[in-house]
Amino acid sequence: MFRQDCSHHLLTTILPFWENLTDWERGGWFGYVNHDLSVARDAHKGCILNSRILWTFSTAARVTGDKSLLRYARHAFAFLPHFEDTERGGVYWSVTADGEPLDKTKHTYCQAFTIYGLAAYMRAIGESDPDYAPARDKAMALFRLIETKCSDAGGYGEAYEPDFTPVGNEKLSDNPKLMERHETASRTMNTLLHVLEGYAELYRAMPDEAVRRAGEVCLERFLNVMYNPSKRRLEVFYDRDYRSLLDMQLSLIHISEPTRH
Repeated sequence: MFRQDCSHHLLTTILPFWENLTDWERGGWFGYVNHDLSVARDAHKGCILNSRILWTFSTAARVTGDKSLLRYARHAFAFLPHFEDTERGGVYWSVTADGEPLDKTKHTYCQAFTIYGLAAYMRAIGESDPDYAPARDKAMALFRLIETKCSDAGGYGEAYEPDFTPVGNEKLSDNPKLMERHETASRTMNTLLHVLEGYAELYRAMPDEAVRRAGEVCLERFLNVMYNPSKRRLEVFYDRDYRSLLDMQLSLIHISEPTRH
């Protein structure tokens, strides 16, 4: 019953919401809606949103068997080249409503989520589909890029210029306490999590030994570096040497405490 309820809610409420935000004229999806659900048609479009929608409709089509949903997955895949840097590799953070590069930051999180979406698309359409080989090639190119351009001896970096010069990680350091201290995280649990899920989905779509090994390294890093055994939890924000920058539990307690006058 629970599974049926979830499926009904997905097919009648969640997916139609995103279907109605498809930009059929300029490509991709509208990047912003107001609180009253009116669409900001000239808002920028993010690569992470596009990749998430690619994953969502691909997975929904595969799991439910409703191949009509692939129409939206194909639309997301068709818009992906607008985010790509064809000269230096990788994908940008965002583009304009018309698909021109806007924020050219290349974030590891963004590269990984694009792999996640592409791998789900591969699983949904199958090897005989004309889009399969291009999706596979894009996913593997991003995998190799993360392993060579977005990593070092200690793990994965975060944010980069278009030429992969490291820059500050404000995008994934959006925490009031860190902002007060003018700090950004050199490594985050969030980025490693999405690298792992991207690699896992890619391995499901196309078993590859290099992808498997890289995924195992991610798991080892979670267990041996990011996991705090004394508190039995993962930390979130780290410096380059994996020293935690913030106790998130104390931070949340502080935020939730009522103000006393």
